[in-house]
Amino acid sequence: MKKNPEETSTLSETIPALVLGADITALGVIRCLGRRRIRTFFVSDKKDFVRFSRWTIPVLLHMDPFPSSQELACFLDGLDIERAVIFPCSDSFLKAVTELPDRLTSRFPSSLPTAETQETLVDKGRFAKVLNENGIPHPETLIIESRARLESLDAGYFKGFFLKPCHSKEFQHHFHTKAFRISGLEDALNKYEIIRRFGQSVMLQEYIPGSADQHYFVDGFVDKGGVIRVLFVRRRIRIFPPYFGNSSYCVSIAPETAAGALDSVRRLISRSSYRGIFSAEFKWDVRDNLYKILEVNARPWWYIEFAAACGVDTCWMAYRDALGMPVASVDSYREGKGCMYSLNDFLTAWKLFTAGRMSPVSWVREFLRAKKPVFSWDDPLPSAGNLIEKPWRFIKNKLSH
Repeated sequence: MKKNPEETSTLSETIPALVLGADITALGVIRCLGRRRIRTFFVSDKKDFVRFSRWTIPVLLHMDPFPSSQELACFLDGLDIERAVIFPCSDSFLKAVTELPDRLTSRFPSSLPTAETQETLVDKGRFAKVLNENGIPHPETLIIESRARLESLDAGYFKGFFLKPCHSKEFQHHFHTKAFRISGLEDALNKYEIIRRFGQSVMLQEYIPGSADQHYFVDGFVDKGGVIRVLFVRRRIRIFPPYFGNSSYCVSIAPETAAGALDSVRRLISRSSYRGIFSAEFKWDVRDNLYKILEVNARPWWYIEFAAACGVDTCWMAYRDALGMPVASVDSYREGKGCMYSLNDFLTAWKLFTAGRMSPVSWVREFLRAKKPVFSWDDPLPSAGNLIEKPWRFIKNKLSH
């Protein structure tokens, strides 16, 4: 049988990967690479269930959860690794990696956007400006420079809008939510001050009405030449927690189902000199029949392993691209496949059971067929570790909140 050039080579067996981050995203990257026989080192500022994966060697990083490029450079200088491909799995690590000094980029190559491009996508204020300039549909967004700006707004802005920081990672770390809902001017002023205490710029954004299943995601990969090698579309079915949570159950769908979203992604990529893995979130607005872009993750996302199971292995693409190897395009994938974060989804489904909007039997059917982001038959230990750690993390988050 003729060997496929995309199959694992001697090179991929000898050059390992450094996976920076934690939780489901890091675990997904590790599994995608591990199944390609690429040795990985899991680098994290905390001990979590990912360290139990059979495909990784954990390395505890003793530094701030939001490391600077200088701190990360010092850590990398001290590693007894000749060369490795870097996969940042959080916005903070992404920023640190894209700002690494040139002396480290050949030793630790990556397939990532430039520091300027990633900052444009991560900074919600700058991102909104780019969307406006390029005519890409998105929710109405106002940058709030002062209390006076809030006080000058019409009352309608406090009914269908919410407040959030322009940089969300540190905010989410402290408050365990992506944004604040507001009930009126006084509430908005109080929450504005809370966000400002963290030195964050503040934005007021329109909340697009509609249920969780009107959210769509376009995930993909762009090589160093700027060529989009794959676009993978999935639809959110349920969310946890409500409003500003993450998908607890999603399904892969045909690309043409969300043609408008694909057009927006192609336009944004072509005008941003993008490179690497990405995940763009949209919501279908029934008021004007448009797919409106909410945000773009310029790095691996929660359900990256699910995409690989559907035939879209963006981690393998990024690994090859980082090492200067050719990357083949993927034109099709498995549609109609589900992915469920079981415990979170059960909490959401329970409300549907009690409201008579879903039967337990139908949920069990979805559960049995769906891929799970934590449990895997060929890598079961992270799931066991998560079952032990999750209750403690839940209690800690509630107490800190």
